[in-house]
Amino acid sequence: MATPNQILANRHNAIHSTGPATPQGKAAVSQNAAKLGLYSKRDFVPFAMVESHRHMRDTLLQQLAPAPGLEELFAREIISASWRLELCAIHEAELQNKANPEPLQLSIDRARASATRILWRSLSELKKLQKERRAPVAAAHTTAPTKQTQIPRSAHCPCGSGEKYKRCCGTDAPPILFPNTISQ
Repeated sequence: MATPNQILANRHNAIHSTGPATPQGKAAVSQNAAKLGLYSKRDFVPFAMVESHRHMRDTLLQQLAPAPGLEELFAREIISASWRLELCAIHEAELQNKANPEPLQLSIDRARASATRILWRSLSELKKLQKERRAPVAAAHTTAPTKQTQIPRSAHCPCGSGEKYKRCCGTDAPPILFPNTISQ
């Protein structure tokens, strides 16, 4: 437990360490935790990869074709997860130059597993939403099924065999083992 003098000293020191005060300082400090960009809230795009990220985003948006709203939200999640998987591959390739790659490899593996789960869940949900959105359109274009006339099971078969329909062509008709012994 802290003594009263330590508590007073902590309060005095806290006055001097309030963090950055300028917008430039706050912007710089906000990037302190972005070493690899695998766990950042937004997509971490190194300056040299901006064009690659933009191309991937545009391609995926074109392929996914989301409607505004939830579909668009899931499409953004898919894009973000795909980018994280790309970053995992890049950082994993750089591991060969590291002296002790095991801790970093574990972090990359966790990020890859998380991104993969997000990718597949979001893709599944997006497909469901798109299917629901297109279902009323598909239902309007289908024709009504034609109604077939029902043949009574005890009637003679229309195929001309002379047998009853239930024994000849009827649904679930048992095989006729001895055709000469069946009476009509």
